[in-house]
Amino acid sequence: MMWRPLTTFLILAAFLSGCVSVRTPQLPQLDMLINPGDVPEMWQLSFAGSSREVRAIYSSRGIEFVGFQGELIWFDGQYVRQMMRFNQTDSLYTWTLQKRAGPVQEYRVFDGSRFLESERCTSRSVDGDKTSSSCLYLGKSQIQGVKKVGVDQTGRVNFIAWTHPTTGQTIELNFRPTN
Repeated sequence: MMWRPLTTFLILAAFLSGCVSVRTPQLPQLDMLINPGDVPEMWQLSFAGSSREVRAIYSSRGIEFVGFQGELIWFDGQYVRQMMRFNQTDSLYTWTLQKRAGPVQEYRVFDGSRFLESERCTSRSVDGDKTSSSCLYLGKSQIQGVKKVGVDQTGRVNFIAWTHPTTGQTIELNFRPTN
């Protein structure tokens, strides 16, 4: 009796294969198998002396980067708002904008639902195609960090850098054009 639902599913899948698009951005290798015609936009992620590829997925939230080792990064178009699975941990770090006054932004930084500390950043433009912010974590760590965003001639983001909220190490994403 179990064959009937399976057969029905397979027949529907065959008829709807041109109408339905299945995306699995959290599993990039599976997504590339299901959608082989799509050419993914690849970026280079550098952190703690290692470097690896991540896939960029554009959404209404901005750019979501997914790594083959489970790394997840959400960039809203101006700043990194979330990152997960760095340094072999399952920590989910979130930056929530608390206050903005001119070039100064203040964020509350969380590890999961636990408040870590506040981060204050002062922005400035550099060379017209990059914005750079110097940042200071205002809690116990007193980590001094950066937030940088670079764009190409068309205004498309091609470089993102920020500071890890617990290690103080700089994390970088660089666009890798496909040939």
